[in-house]
Amino acid sequence: MFKRLYFSQLLDFILIFFADWRGVLWPFVLFYGIIMPTGIMWLLRTASGGHISYRTAVYYITGSLITSFVFSAVSHVLTRIGYARQQKQLDFWASLPVPKIILITALFLVSLTVAAPGVAGVMIAAYLILNITFHLTIGALLALFLGAMTMASIAAVLGVLAPDAPSTNLISNATAVITMFVAPVYIPLDQLPQPLRYLAYILPPTYVAQALRSAMLDQQASLGIYLAVLVVMVIVSFTLVHFKLDWRSNTPS
Repeated sequence: MFKRLYFSQLLDFILIFFADWRGVLWPFVLFYGIIMPTGIMWLLRTASGGHISYRTAVYYITGSLITSFVFSAVSHVLTRIGYARQQKQLDFWASLPVPKIILITALFLVSLTVAAPGVAGVMIAAYLILNITFHLTIGALLALFLGAMTMASIAAVLGVLAPDAPSTNLISNATAVITMFVAPVYIPLDQLPQPLRYLAYILPPTYVAQALRSAMLDQQASLGIYLAVLVVMVIVSFTLVHFKLDWRSNTPS
């Protein structure tokens, strides 16, 4: 009975979130799913002179996948929370007799759905720009999912704790910088400056990138290790959401 009620409430909120944003979701899909990965991939190929090895192409592809899918999900979560803050919806959410985890799970699932077309966008861009056709294994898809859930969980907490909408936008931009430049998503870990190398070890995109490359380069042993690390990060981030995300005390009057 409880499980049926849980999934019924979850489905209701997924449909509500989609209905609220049905007219404005396409910019996320267009920008993060097509424009951003295609532009970055073209820029990197041009900067390399057009002659790249398959291994280098794998770095470009996995970096674009993370930028497109993970950051798209994070950006949608932060934007949705910022919108809810502006419209005073956080007060409404707090008053509902619904477990907090249902609201957050619904928001995350909608965000992942919005980000999903980015995977197809990267595959098309890889074929057109790098002349490479690839497929994603279950392990690679799982790595993307776990990484996006971890980053979105952290973003949700930071978004609710942010004092105002501009701060939420700043968090979104900072996430993009961390995803693309601090974590080794486009370059090998050993090519990062030493201080950033230490920081990269605690960032989820690092392990998403390593898992994707392991999958594409058929290194199954290391893939399992990176997936295990991401599972631990998801558990920690969801625990953080459960205990630290409290919009009842942080909603502007």
